[in-house]
Amino acid sequence: MRFILRHLPLFIFSLFHLFAFSAFGADRFVKREVRGVWMATVYGIDWPSTTGYTVSIRNQQKEEMIRYLDVLQENNFNAVYFQVRPMCDAF
Repeated sequence: MRFILRHLPLFIFSLFHLFAFSAFGADRFVKREVRGVWMATVYGIDWPSTTGYTVSIRNQQKEEMIRYLDVLQENNFNAVYFQVRPMCDAF
């Protein structure tokens, strides 16, 4: 009991400084925030809206993807996750 009473002021002092100084460094980690979006390409759920393998369809898909990425960039998203295989067997 004497040990606890003797070291209680040191513990309170340390605890106060721990919380006080941790608040000052909290804003430096905001720049590492991940703001992502999940895009499913399986069955055209999110992208592409048209399917096919001709050059004109590929160009439409490319333009559609560029529009999606431009909107995401305007809204400060910095990560895009694509689901490309529904079988969970991609290596």
